[in-house]
Amino acid sequence: MADPLAPNSPCRAGVSSIRIGRGSISTVKELGAKRVFLVTGGSSMFNNGAIGKIEAMLKASGAELMIQSGVPANPPVAVIKQGLDRMRSFEPDTVIGIGGGSAMDAAKLMALFYDYPELDSVLSAFLPLHSVHNWTRWLKTPSKVACGSIRY
Repeated sequence: MADPLAPNSPCRAGVSSIRIGRGSISTVKELGAKRVFLVTGGSSMFNNGAIGKIEAMLKASGAELMIQSGVPANPPVAVIKQGLDRMRSFEPDTVIGIGGGSAMDAAKLMALFYDYPELDSVLSAFLPLHSVHNWTRWLKTPSKVACGSIRY
């Protein structure tokens, strides 16, 4: 199988850059974000200092931050709706998903429904989208490698 990180990979559709490795979290400083909505799971990202680093970088750049934490494994729709309601009241220009797969998936769904408020269910996401929207930037920061994430 082709390298999923190669410049011509379909996995990179719409992606302007991919940064991997030690120090890649510093990408947050380069976003130019003004209002950031961060989605995470339990306490591990707080305990390991990752969220503290992000908070410090955003504060230094003058950005506002709202955190949606406590996303459980396989989050129910109610968790997505709660985060989406908070996101809509906060009106972010950037969404950051940090942690495991459930937090990342929750961040993706919240960003999708935020960018497309006319969608009223997950099934609606499979319908053609005809309107033009302002896209919210978002950053995915996985904390672990899931065996099924990338296949070679």
